[in-house]
Amino acid sequence: MFNLNFTICQEELNSLLDNYAFFVDVINVEGIAYGNPKVLAKYRIRRGALTSNKKKLIVKHYKFYRNVSNQNIIKSSISVGKWAINGLIKYNK
Repeated sequence: MFNLNFTICQEELNSLLDNYAFFVDVINVEGIAYGNPKVLAKYRIRRGALTSNKKKLIVKHYKFYRNVSNQNIIKSSISVGKWAINGLIKYNK
């Protein structure tokens, strides 16, 4: 049903972005997505967890946009910038 293009560099992404890649593919197929304001699950953020250090994730996100989403250098950089800004806003509340 969905073209799960992320398998190309899945090893490179270390499974960190699997869900992200899936939802990007779904949005590319459907053309739109809607957010849900309800809290469906809660999780804790551990110190030292792989995803807790956002600086280390920048390269992985860039590679995702370049290799999986096939974006050019400029668009990939803009996408990473948007991701970083959204993360700053989300975690600095």
